[in-house]
Amino acid sequence: MTSVPYSFYTDEDDVVDYEIPEEVTTPHKPVDEISHRFQRDIEDAEDLERRLQNSEPDAKKKARQCFVNDRLHWWRQKTHDNMNFLHFLAYNYLKPKPSLHMIMATAITKMTAEMGIMDNNRYTPLALALMRDNYQFIHAICKNLADNTRKSIGEALRSECDEQEAERGTTCLHQAISWGRRNELIKIIIGFVPEAMFISRDAKGRTPLHLAVEYDRCSIAHADLVEELLRRGPAAMDERISDGSDSSTVYQYHERTRKAAEDKMRKKASAMQGRESAQQENKEHKEAGSKKGIPETMKAAKPDSAKDKTEPHGTKYSAKRRESFSYSPAPTPTGTDSGKPSNLGLVNTRFAQAKRPEGDIIETQQSMSKPQSDVWKTENDEERMRSSDNIRRLLKLFYLRSKRPQEAVAHLHVQGQRGMLEVTFKRDFAVGGEDSTDKFFRH
Repeated sequence: MTSVPYSFYTDEDDVVDYEIPEEVTTPHKPVDEISHRFQRDIEDAEDLERRLQNSEPDAKKKARQCFVNDRLHWWRQKTHDNMNFLHFLAYNYLKPKPSLHMIMATAITKMTAEMGIMDNNRYTPLALALMRDNYQFIHAICKNLADNTRKSIGEALRSECDEQEAERGTTCLHQAISWGRRNELIKIIIGFVPEAMFISRDAKGRTPLHLAVEYDRCSIAHADLVEELLRRGPAAMDERISDGSDSSTVYQYHERTRKAAEDKMRKKASAMQGRESAQQENKEHKEAGSKKGIPETMKAAKPDSAKDKTEPHGTKYSAKRRESFSYSPAPTPTGTDSGKPSNLGLVNTRFAQAKRPEGDIIETQQSMSKPQSDVWKTENDEERMRSSDNIRRLLKLFYLRSKRPQEAVAHLHVQGQRGMLEVTFKRDFAVGGEDSTDKFFRH
């Protein structure tokens, strides 16, 4: 049994509360000596890494192992927040230099069971690292450990799934999907977490797959994560998420989030166009008001009198001037050889916006040829829609190949999408030949 430091023993059992006046009592929080020790160990680890910069690889490895072994008995103890040393590292050490990822990897290898311990906030060390964007800690697990060690970590992480039975909470897989920075590392995490984690639900009732198919998370590379989730945790496709009085399948949930995002973008574009129209009307109103205020003496005089028709510099100058105008060649429009005016409508074919120095948004010639129905779309929105189409296809194929036709209809039916089933069967299910999305369904 691990001994407890002497400073933790108190005489509270011998003290009667009513003997001390209430007005003079002050809350007392004992000093967390374990946290202080963990912090000193991190500082010592930094000093060790600086000393080992020019050492041989074997010497580095041996020094790190000795450093970790000498402290393991202490690192398994817990702070007042129920955090062991791995929690402390994952939460606190965010410095890029000196990098402690090799010491982290060595400690994790020796403490795989502690990777499944949850702190008072119900976070494991991996979940904390993902929440805190601790790239060194995540890299140490995904890149510096053997496959067997990661498998042992996956078994330890079952504690997060067991906790789900009592109360919904965020698992490290939910955190990995929300992190969304390094798809390569997220795929590795998907590869070693326990199977029960794929159907675990967060406080909103979402599985990690529900979280992954949300439209706002779509990107070109994001479809690969959805494919990996389907390969490792296909049971999540049968999980429904409650939506008021109704419930949605994974496909229906994706469509719902897509429609909500599109409606939001349209409203934002409409509001922006309304502001632009108001600014233009205000500008025209000011210009009209300024013209009304011009004095009569400053208005241009009409050339009605004979004096106005007389050339100011005499007949000889005027004749020469008229002759130069009559024989001067007509300028050729830029970009044409025949002298015909160019088609300005074809100069630019995409939408663009420019900003005046004052910050007003103006529309350039590039907006002349884009359909009015797509005004609200930007380049990022179009990329997100292409990713969403890929995710749609993956989800459709899964239901069509794993369910009976009637069940597939129930899972894929979305109100307002008419003729969806015929298109799906013709394009996705009945098409022969090799398809990139077919590969993982055959495994």
